[in-house]
Amino acid sequence: MSWADSLQQRLEEWGKAAFAHEVEIDFSRAQVFDGKWVRHSFDALRQFSKEDLQILGNILPVSNPELRNSFPDRERQLLAAFEETFRQQVLSRREQMIKQAIPTALGPLKKESVEIRRRAPAVFKKIAKRLECEIRKAETSVWMLSRLERWGEIRMPFDLHQEMEFSYYITIEDNDYRRVLERDNYLGRLGISSSTCQLTSADMFAEKMEKVAEIIKWQLNEYVSIIQPLDWPRIEPFS
Repeated sequence: MSWADSLQQRLEEWGKAAFAHEVEIDFSRAQVFDGKWVRHSFDALRQFSKEDLQILGNILPVSNPELRNSFPDRERQLLAAFEETFRQQVLSRREQMIKQAIPTALGPLKKESVEIRRRAPAVFKKIAKRLECEIRKAETSVWMLSRLERWGEIRMPFDLHQEMEFSYYITIEDNDYRRVLERDNYLGRLGISSSTCQLTSADMFAEKMEKVAEIIKWQLNEYVSIIQPLDWPRIEPFS
């Protein structure tokens, strides 16, 4: 098994353990992420008992469809039920979502989005220091943080394109410049949704980013501890 496959396998096990912990704490850490699609996912999860959530936690973090199909009937039935519950909620709230989107794109909230992007340089400078990263890319709507490790590089784009929302993901390249992890994020690792946060004003941007950075720092430390013992490509010293 390649080291990239070993990494994916161990991260899926990590995702299952993290999901189980979230069930015990009523998803209090995960709900720092509260984008509109994320809220639909959490509302869908609330329709299931704690016992069913514990079972869902065995299959949701598994991203490979073939592996999911190999799970026992109970896991697959609950997965289908969760996906259908999510779909029905989105359909039932469609008109409400459209009404909420109109003021976000116009008027005062449009000005708030501009202000969020204006404040971004100071916020990301602070977040980069906290995550022990460098700012590799600084654009109006996309900020890229990166960190070198012995086994490769971690990159974290933060996306501010969506009005009054932001999201992040993690990409990892090894020393042979192969992407062994792409578009990873905490909620995605749990199999719930993408890790998106909603903002109601520019004033809450820095505080919300601090909360997200706390989760990311913990997530990165966990990932590094998983990667270190693997047989990752070493850089040969120059002779």
